Formats: sequence, structure tokens, C-alpha cells
Amino acid sequence: MADSTNLVSSNVSHGEKLDSWAPFPELARASIVQMSQSGPDPGTWEATECLIEWCAKLYRNPTVTDGDVQPLSIDPIPFRTPPKGYNHSDLYGPGGHELPSFAITPAAADSLPSTLPPFDSNRFDVSVGDHEIIRSFVRRMLNFTFVNQDQLTVASAFAYGVDVAALMGNMTDSLTNLIRTGPNATVVEGVVLRPETFISVQWAWLALPIALVLLSAAFLVATLLVSRRHSVPLWKSGLLPYIFHNGLAGEWKEEERRAIYEGRVNKRPEMERRARGIGAKLTRSEEGETRLVRV
Repeated sequence: MADSTNLVSSNVSHGEKLDSWAPFPELARASIVQMSQSGPDPGTWEATECLIEWCAKLYRNPTVTDGDVQPLSIDPIPFRTPPKGYNHSDLYGPGGHELPSFAITPAAADSLPSTLPPFDSNRFDVSVGDHEIIRSFVRRMLNFTFVNQDQLTVASAFAYGVDVAALMGNMTDSLTNLIRTGPNATVVEGVVLRPETFISVQWAWLALPIALVLLSAAFLVATLLVSRRHSVPLWKSGLLPYIFHNGLAGEWKEEERRAIYEGRVNKRPEMERRARGIGAKLTRSEEGETRLVRV
């Protein structure tokens, strides 16, 4: 088996600074060189330059289920570099030298959604101490040389043809999550938006059904009053009222006609008593109508 050689080398430069108290957003710039060689064949060289800097991140469509934040869309937003001839009052927050304030680029600010007061999505304060500690940590971690070493080191993570861009992305994501969720993280009390269901009532469309209900109620009351005034009972459904009141053709006795006219055959018990002695059958008239006829 031919011997193989894997070499990884990384050189890191400090992020630029305007002065000892006004850092650029840049933390470090790393140049990583990878070489893989097998046997007598010429090695394959690959160089990657990585820029690590502060940025804002826009979280879109966050959802929480059972207390856990579900995967959401995250877009990085770059900070602008302080211009030449900058004014300290434009860079520092209320804490003076301890809180240099970064601002996002004007183009990015125009594309951001509006924020709810008192929050401002255009300026971010970063402690100088945190900035320097992270910058020194990244510089020490990414300054290395690796040649076929057996022990696990930071350098070995970049060997054997690893995807440098993906690895650096994972590293910066880990740093971001640590800053956001660490024990000394600053929690901002914000406003949570949640969907609410509202019913919009078009009162004009309810005018007709409301009028129908009111008119029906008035008609019912009027019917009750008129029926009570004329001593008309409530028959509901049934065949007997139809038979005694113009529903049964044929000859009626004079006494029966008088009783019906005087209203003595309006109640159901009286109708049932008289109906026991009445016979009827269905016949077809000369006009072709089918009706009940007394026999």
C-alpha cells in the first residue's frame, strides 16, 4: 500500500480595528490550505479563505410547540464598517467605551420588517471585552499546521478533504448559539405575536332574517289573540276538524249544522264523540276531484 500524506495549514490575521476601543465587525480572517498526496502522485492543493465577523441574524416565521422552538429560517445581515473620520458618539452606546455599537448596512435596513418599539433592529451593542476574547480565541484555534498526526486536534478536523466552508459554518453557528443561550446571555423581553380569530359581522346582511323573525313573532301573537277572542281552539294536526268544518260533503242533519255554526263542535272531545256515528267514503266528483262524502 502506498503511503499517503495529508497536510493542513492555517494562518489567521486579526480583525481590523479603528483604534484600541472601536473594533471593526471583522473578528478574524483565516487562510486554510489543504494538501492530500497518495504515493508518488503529485498532491492536490486546495486553499480556502474564511472571514469571521459579527453580523445580525433575521429569524423568520418562528413557531413554538410544547415549549420547543421549531426549525426556522435564519438570514445573516452584515454590519457596515465604520467610515473614515467617524464620530465616537456614532459608534458607542450608553456605556461609552464598553459598548461599541454596530449598525447594519442601509440596504439591509431598508429590506428589514418594521420592529415594535422600544426595539431597534438597526443598531447592536457588543462589549469590547467579549469582542477581544472571541477574537483571540478564534485566532489561537485556527493557527495550526497538521501533517499525518494521530492525535485529535482542531487541525485534524480540517484534514482528509473535509468541506472547509461547511465546517466553518457549523463552528460559527455553534458560537452564535452559545452567545444567545449561554449563562451570561442577555434575554430581551419582547412581544410575542400569535394568531387570533375575529368574526366580522355585516349587520346589513342580518336585517332581512331579523325582520323575518320579528314579523313571524308578531304574526304568532296576533293569531293567538284573534283565536282567543273568537274562542277558536288550537287544533294542530288531525283529520276531524277537516271533516266537521267544510271538509266532508253530503247531507248533514239540521242539529249538526246548528251545533257546528254555534261553535259547539270546535273541541276535539266533542268531535270524537260525534264522529263515532258518521260514515264517509272517498268518491270522485263530476269534475274529477276526489273527496270525502258522508254516507
